[in-house]
Order: sequence, then C-alpha cells, then structure tokens
Amino acid sequence: MSGAEVQLRPAVIEDAATIFQWRNDPFIIAKGTQQRSVTRDEHQAWFTGFLADSTCRMYLIHINREPAGQVRFDGLEGGDAEVSIYLLERFTGRGFGVMALRKACWELFASSCVERVLAFVRTENAPSCRAFKKAGFSLVEANDSSPANHHALAFKRPALVPHNRLTHGEPEAMAAVEAVRSGQWTSGPRVAMLETAIAARVGVRHAVAVASGLGALRLTLLGLGIHAGDKVLVPGYSCVALANAVLACGACPVPMDVCANDWNFDPRDAQNAREAEHPQAVIAVNTFGAPAEIEALRDWDLPVIEDCAHGFVADKPGVRCTAAVLSFHATKLLGAGEGGMVLSDSDELSARIRAWRDYSDQPPDGTRLNEQMSDLEAAVALCQLERLDAMLASRHALAESYHAQLDVPGLAGHCYQLPCVTTGRVWYRYAVELLEAGARELIDHLKRYDIGAAEPICAWRPAGARPCPTADRAYRRVVSLPLYPTLTKLEQDRVIHAFLRYWS
Repeated sequence: MSGAEVQLRPAVIEDAATIFQWRNDPFIIAKGTQQRSVTRDEHQAWFTGFLADSTCRMYLIHINREPAGQVRFDGLEGGDAEVSIYLLERFTGRGFGVMALRKACWELFASSCVERVLAFVRTENAPSCRAFKKAGFSLVEANDSSPANHHALAFKRPALVPHNRLTHGEPEAMAAVEAVRSGQWTSGPRVAMLETAIAARVGVRHAVAVASGLGALRLTLLGLGIHAGDKVLVPGYSCVALANAVLACGACPVPMDVCANDWNFDPRDAQNAREAEHPQAVIAVNTFGAPAEIEALRDWDLPVIEDCAHGFVADKPGVRCTAAVLSFHATKLLGAGEGGMVLSDSDELSARIRAWRDYSDQPPDGTRLNEQMSDLEAAVALCQLERLDAMLASRHALAESYHAQLDVPGLAGHCYQLPCVTTGRVWYRYAVELLEAGARELIDHLKRYDIGAAEPICAWRPAGARPCPTADRAYRRVVSLPLYPTLTKLEQDRVIHAFLRYWS
C-alpha cells in the first residue's frame, strides 16, 4: 500500500455504466447481500433513484487514479447512516478498503449531521469484519433492524482535533501536588532549580525566571536601558507581545519586514530600518521554531534580544546575542501554564532583571511590577524539561510526515508553500502559506471536518507604520495546522485528508 493514492469522489449519473459492470462482477456478487446479477434496466432505474435520494450518498474509490470500487451510505436523515463498500478483486487485501472507509466516513461527517455510521457484516465474513475494525469501527449490540447472522459495527463521529493540545502526565500532576504541599507557592527553590537546569541546557551563565514571556521582554529592555522615546526594531510579522513590551517602556516599536521562506526578519529591510530610524535595540524572533539570522546583526553595535518563545534549543540562545527570552505559556515547547525566562552571559543585565522582577521593599517605581514566577509553575516546567527531547522528536516526526504527504505535485508550490526545513529548526508550528486562497477560507473548511487550525499571528501594526509587504501577506495567507507531541497518526491523517480536499 506504500505510495498508493486513495481518493474519493461523489458518484454522478455518468458512472451508471461503470457501476452496472461492477454490480455484475462475480467477485462483487459473491461478497454482496443480494448475491445475484442485475439487468441494465433494473440497474438504471435503481441508480437514477439513488442519486436523487437526499438520504443516500455514494463515493467512487480511485486508487492511483484508477476506478476501484465504491462506498455507499443510506439513511442520512436520522442520527445514523448505514455503509456498504466493495472493491474490485485486484485491489483487495492491501488495506485500500480501510483507507477508503475512513475517508468516506470523514467526508460524510463533514457534510451532514450524521453522528454514527453503521455497518452490517455477515458473521462468517471475518476478513471484512477485521477491515471495518481497522478503519475505526467497533462492534455494537444488534437491534431489531439488524439483519440476521450479521455483526453490527459502528463508526462514531470523531472528536475535534484541536489546534493546540497540552502534553502532560502523572509527573506534572505529582510535581504540582508536591509544590502545593511544600507550602512554598511563590518564587522559591523550584524556580532556582529551573534556572539552573535551563542555564545548563542551553549553555549560558545566567537564566532568570520571571512571570511571563512578555515580562521577560519588558525587563530585558529595561535592563538594557531602553527609555521613553527610544526606538526598537521588531519583526513586522510577530506576536503583539513584542510591541507591548516596547510600548511598556515608553519606547516605539519599529517593524521590519520578514522573509517569505521562514517568516523571520529580513536582514536587508532591517538594515534599511536601522539607517532610517536609528534604533537603540533589536528584537529577533525564531518564528515557528526556525532560527533567525542573528549573525546579520552582530556588527551593528546594538543590543540584540533573541525571542526564543518558539524555539529555544536553536544554537545556544543568549550566547549568540545580548540576551534571549523564553516563554512557558501553556502551549509553548515547555508549557507550565505561564512563566518566562531571560538568558544571558551578562552579569550586569542578569542582576538588574533579578532586582526588577520583585517590587517589594524598594522605592515606588511604575516600571517595577510583580514579575515573579511561582514554584508551582516551575515544578511543572521542570517535568516538561525532562521530557523535552522526546517531545521535540515527536514534533519532528510529525513535521516530516506532513512534508511527505503534503508535497503533492501540482499543489505544493502552486496552491500552497510548505514551511522551510533549516538547520537547527525545531517544530513549534507547522505553518503553511496559501498561494491562491485566503487563510480564513481554509480554516473554515477544516472546521467542517472538526479540525482546528489558526492564523498563528494577528496583525498589530498601526496605520502609518513602516511598510512590510511580506509581513502583510503572511497575516493574510499563513495557516497553522495541528502539531504537538500527542497528535496521533490517525488524527494527522484526518488533517491531511481534509487539507487536500480543499483543493479537490
């Protein structure tokens, strides 16, 4: 079955001759319920009536573009529908029927109010029963309408595949319980342990835990001496948290355009912005996990902050620039609910941030807020750190699977552009650029298949800001597909099926 393409399309009246031939195929007759041939007139009358019946639906199965069989649904008016399937003999025994059944059920659920698909298989037909189970059907108790000497099986409408889903287990639960029982809920020993562990992991001298990723950005800017009226370069396609952190210091965020291949800042436009705006600092983001080109900024003689909320294991953050910041928001690579961290080799900067994250017992100051991370959050983050390598490997495998199955000739590079694969990348998001459609239309299409997708970044640039045409395009056309360690193969298959159906 490897490399085979199994596709479905709705039956039309022009298929009458093909289906008539199939219905009289000896192999199909032997597998069917009626177990007899039909006349042409009988078939034509039945087929015409079937297509006109709103309670019925039929899909033709194509394997490598060759007609191979059909999937049929009856009784769509209630909460249940009944399914039947057959394949031509040369296509049986290789898993094609299983794939066709799954896809047909997904299509039915996406286009109707049916909640359950029923199948009735003769008790002596063990291979068919196994195939239905592989497709996702389960044995159910027969009722009065079930045919005699048949097994009853059901395929329920699958649950939503969310855009994000947390990865956690018993270790996180127990760590949180132990933190609660310790009586040290605010910044305490677990925060210090997390700082030590992260510093060792990424190879920096200092790791300072704070309350959020936004707080990490704000405190780093303050620690670097950014004041009211200063200008800070930020990518034009980036989370509004960057602009908020700059504005919180009284400074002005100046957008730079981004590159279309990885959505990180464009070094050429960054140079233009530097010459025109004379900024006092730069924030560079590892967008969706692709490492930003920090090297292009090293000779600027300006402080550079690397935002590693999407990918902090790329090339020792905090070492290749002035400072790096992390986020432990629930959906980030290391999820702890909330929390953030500043990474740096600078003793002076780290000391300032440690002093600034706690307002207590210090003179009044409108910039000195409560930016402490709690021990409960740190306890969960430590557990997440222990499973980080496994989570990253799962994300990488899922991204490879997306690449392999979405790199479809005639679609990839024409209708959509797959995310780039670069050295040092981690797969925080799998973000696809649409070339011939808007993001919202695709998201709405996937929603009909009970799949959550998102425009991963919302536009924030004010009117009159520096033009960033590539960033503007990204806001309109980039869609993020589900990607997280707990995404199952079957769930990813559903995502891929629904995504490709958008262009079929």
